[in-house]
Amino acid sequence: MKIKYQDFKDLLPELQWDIDGLAEKLSLAGHETEVADKEHLNVTLTANRHDCQDIRYLIFDLAGVYGLKTVPELISFKLKEPIDVTIEQINHLLGLSITDSDLRKLEQLGFEVGKNTVTPPSFRDVATMADVGEEVARQIGYDQLIIQPLSKQVAPESSEYKHLLKIKQALASIGLVETATSSFTKDGVIEVNDPFSRDEPYLRSNLLTGLLKTLARNPYLKRAAFFEVGNVFTPAESTKLGIIIAGYKDADVWQGTISRALGQQVRFQDVDSAIASQLDVKQGRLSFLELSIDQLKPVAVEPPRSLELPLPMFRAISKFPPLVRDVTIENPDDQIFESLKALEGLLLVEAVDKYQERVTYRLIFQKMAGSYTELEIQAIDAQLKKFSD
Repeated sequence: MKIKYQDFKDLLPELQWDIDGLAEKLSLAGHETEVADKEHLNVTLTANRHDCQDIRYLIFDLAGVYGLKTVPELISFKLKEPIDVTIEQINHLLGLSITDSDLRKLEQLGFEVGKNTVTPPSFRDVATMADVGEEVARQIGYDQLIIQPLSKQVAPESSEYKHLLKIKQALASIGLVETATSSFTKDGVIEVNDPFSRDEPYLRSNLLTGLLKTLARNPYLKRAAFFEVGNVFTPAESTKLGIIIAGYKDADVWQGTISRALGQQVRFQDVDSAIASQLDVKQGRLSFLELSIDQLKPVAVEPPRSLELPLPMFRAISKFPPLVRDVTIENPDDQIFESLKALEGLLLVEAVDKYQERVTYRLIFQKMAGSYTELEIQAIDAQLKKFSD
């Protein structure tokens, strides 16, 4: 707002600052201020000071900060409810050592300071102990706040964190993908008094619902293996590991690999198809397990040999349709792997099935310029036939 310098002088009889000095004092009081011309100031109120409704409130605020007298009955106001606050709390918040006299400077701003209470004026947006601390900082000056450099001391190691990290690393090393889901759900044992959403007023009692929602948000994944480590409430709070496997013909393969990674035998259970349908899960063959993390002893597991190609940081995307081929190889070895990776135009390789010593891989080819011609397709098929013979 644009204010005349003369209006300040009329309402502050003791004002001794010129227009430049007044602009500086208003800025130090927390309001963005600039001199528009020799007679006017442009004042932009700080974001949390919209209670300065007009020039009278702004001048009352300025007078309170710098101990100036105003004209009688400049503004009239009532008091709000008292706020519980102590000097010790303010010192802890600001990192200072203020005294009772410093706190009583708030009386110049219309506050009433009592024993362990501060009552703000009705027109001020002050409701918490932190708000009171901010007012104290304005009164004594922001330049009195001490800037403490961050400590360079290394945080002590947490055995619980290291245990969780080992579990996650062990599962990620065998191909599972970690996910994190909401702790709130539509049903459970513990109801929240003030939930974020009325549709999910309970704390979760298991990890299954969240993992099913993750599958529902990824319907294009025909096969998936997700895990989550999180707290559940039954009603006691505990940390659990949940794993869900979707789309695989034989979950026993995952069951054995996961058992070795976690250092104990685990057993999956089938997921009720009705529950999955309610959450709009498109994948089939759903298996789930949930374990307490306390008894797990994760071990380092050598990841299975894979044909996955390293992805560059940036890669051009083709607009032409890919060529997809499945090839089944008996007892694949390193030499065969390297030969497959060397095929021209190969974009992606995925192991899709395994029976005894035979592994089926899905190979995706794609060209940057044009679709594959019939001759090119025949040449690729001829090369792949050598691997399956």
